[in-house]
Amino acid sequence: PKYNVNPYLGRCSHGCLYCYAVKFPSFQGPLRPRFKLAENIRRIASNTTPKLPVMFSDTTDPYQPAEAKYMITRRCLEALIDSGFPILIVTKSDLVVRDLDLLTRGKVVVSITVTSLDEGFSRLMEPGAPLPFRRLKALRRIASEGVLTTARIDPIIPGLNDKPEDLEHLVRKLRD
Repeated sequence: PKYNVNPYLGRCSHGCLYCYAVKFPSFQGPLRPRFKLAENIRRIASNTTPKLPVMFSDTTDPYQPAEAKYMITRRCLEALIDSGFPILIVTKSDLVVRDLDLLTRGKVVVSITVTSLDEGFSRLMEPGAPLPFRRLKALRRIASEGVLTTARIDPIIPGLNDKPEDLEHLVRKLRD
């Protein structure tokens, strides 16, 4: 069991062609920041037990480009870390590095998705997401600060990014 936080509703600006979230009404249409979410979380978190893990995000990326301006994810993280909740962040963005000061204060795991090392494939399939080399650099930086990290390799799409030699190369890069 876990809680899920989606700081943004509407279509994620990463624009991934394989996105499953667009079939849900809350994640269609233009991006909608949830401006009051952090204050609501702070109020609710102070009275919540047990402190189940909180996942950012199960549908839209919590560190899509709008986060640089609105900082909703950051404020939500701060409220939850201050209240002692374990956190799992799932993102494709290197913007997560901005919040290292918070991530090192809490019980946090950061999971960054790297679908392929091929920049052409990445630009085509994930046109609004940071390129793979930026994600690898972010993983390295976060891990160097002692924050637990994982890498997600998904989706694996038959005929597009499923060559065993490419996947082996990706796994080696991620391991390093």
